[in-house]
Amino acid sequence: MKERYIIILLIIISVVVYISGINWGLPSQKLNNLYFSGKDKIEKIYREKTDSLSAIPRSFYNPIRSYHPDEYFIIKCLQTIEPQHIFSSGQFSIGG
Repeated sequence: MKERYIIILLIIISVVVYISGINWGLPSQKLNNLYFSGKDKIEKIYREKTDSLSAIPRSFYNPIRSYHPDEYFIIKCLQTIEPQHIFSSGQFSIGG
């Protein structure tokens, strides 16, 4: 009988925690105001970032900019593939 009360208590506690936390991770205006200063400030920062990124020179192998080093290597390898002749980039990574 004691085990039954413990199980019922655990179920009640889990339901209360679940229902009280149902909105914790969802986006809302309240959370946006908590994390960000406002829509105008975010747009200003975004414009500054995009303007500074457009000033960066790009190389032949880097026509698109990626912040992940493995993506740059993959794009570079994909550019060297010639499907008409040989379908190989000549680059082989071990363990990846």
